[in-house]
Amino acid sequence: MALTRVTDKQITFKNGGSGSVVRNLGDKLRESVSVLDFGADPSASAAVNDAAFAAAIAYADTIANGLNLYIPAGVYQVSQTITVPNVSYVSLNGAGRRNTVLDWRGANDGKVVEFVSTNYLSTNTDLFIKDLTISNTIGATGVTGLQVGGTYLTPDSSLQMEVGIENLLIRDVATSLYINGECNEVLIKKCWFFDFTTGCNFIQSAHSVSNITMLGNSWAVGSNAAVCVNWTGGSRMTAIGNTMQGASANFKGYVLDKFDAVIIDGNYYENATVGNAGPAIHLGTTAYPTTPMSGARISGSHFDFGSGAGTGVAIKVDYAKGVEIHANSYTATYICHQITANAGAVHIGQNSYGDNITSRTSADAATYTSLVISERLSRPMFSAKSLAQANVTGSGAAYQVIYNTELVDSGVYDNTTGRMTAPFKGMYQFNASLGVVGLDAAMTSCILDIIHFNSSNAFQGAIKIFYGNPYGTRDVIDGAVAMNGGGVLAMNSGDYCYVRLIINGSGATADIEAGHYFSGYML
Repeated sequence: MALTRVTDKQITFKNGGSGSVVRNLGDKLRESVSVLDFGADPSASAAVNDAAFAAAIAYADTIANGLNLYIPAGVYQVSQTITVPNVSYVSLNGAGRRNTVLDWRGANDGKVVEFVSTNYLSTNTDLFIKDLTISNTIGATGVTGLQVGGTYLTPDSSLQMEVGIENLLIRDVATSLYINGECNEVLIKKCWFFDFTTGCNFIQSAHSVSNITMLGNSWAVGSNAAVCVNWTGGSRMTAIGNTMQGASANFKGYVLDKFDAVIIDGNYYENATVGNAGPAIHLGTTAYPTTPMSGARISGSHFDFGSGAGTGVAIKVDYAKGVEIHANSYTATYICHQITANAGAVHIGQNSYGDNITSRTSADAATYTSLVISERLSRPMFSAKSLAQANVTGSGAAYQVIYNTELVDSGVYDNTTGRMTAPFKGMYQFNASLGVVGLDAAMTSCILDIIHFNSSNAFQGAIKIFYGNPYGTRDVIDGAVAMNGGGVLAMNSGDYCYVRLIINGSGATADIEAGHYFSGYML
């Protein structure tokens, strides 16, 4: 009997769900491209993986609807830049931040991943990268983790580039993220940048950018700045629920220049290193030929300079106007607000000052315009910091997390129970971060949320922070899983909430790390 060759077009596939239709197997399999199909292997050399990534991207570039590249779990050594071309759609996906690792083994000053290496856009482009780690374990100097745009990206004014970066860990590099070019949208969400010189560097000298959004990210052990934005004519940056922890006497948080319409809300900045730390936020770093940057609101954030020694500055307003600073808390800070002669129309109010404050507000009174200071703690607000807590969960038991050390409190938080109680009916913004260690492989389910009850102890809802596998998402070096997030609750007088942690699968051996935060305030 003669054999007949069957092609992938002749083999059909049908999803089991209601309403699914019959498709050919070839089209189904080509919906995404895996680097394993082209010879990439976690056990292979960097040279083998370099060739495999290049071949996979070259093939995916031929697909009409854009590039969808999947990188399965494993640690892939690479020594050449993974360059993704300018196509209409790019999606680079790993199997999880702790599972898929691109480990740089190349030369100094290299780039691990680069989107659109050319100097000009040729088409509208959507760029997405998520669920993986970029590392540099050999310690090469000058390395950039992820770069978007060539040496100088100058697109056609009718073309747009949108960038989505989610659930990445970029560590041990000089610059974690470098975006050089005109972008219509940039979203950075739930990423962790660790041990860097500069965390996120946004550069553009001739074209504008709009809509930078940063949600629930962490920058830790940086030596220069967490976020730098230097964009001519740009507008609309929103940063909510981010955490910055410095390890240098000159570590800065947000350094923003020539950028309008900025909202920084619910952020944490901590730097215990003695020295000239900060500013944690610097608005308007250089003069602009016509007008300074304008329109900024900084609220609901906490600033902590540890021992308070040195000359740490929390917020510096320089070449900027139309700035509102309210409902923030400060501890161990040399200067909370530094207003220079170049600033205009600054309103400071409803902030809270803890211990070891040298100066609340320092200003050049003779030359700045329209500084209004109306300090009063009229809104319900609190901020508290956790101490280490051992063997709290792991067996499925729910643990009410206690953030023991109050940094600021208008009388709404109990640091013995971890509860915040609403004194008035209204909308409340909450943010929380938590680090857990002592995990084992059986601990595959975790819930971390801010849980809400009414005055009769009836459940009202929750803000989801983390629902997933804690062991699978832990840091492969220190074994910790870091979680952070926030949201808004509608509360009545007498309602209360707290942070709840549940981990299943083993014994009660999971420990809570010190140095994480829970905060909230009435909107």
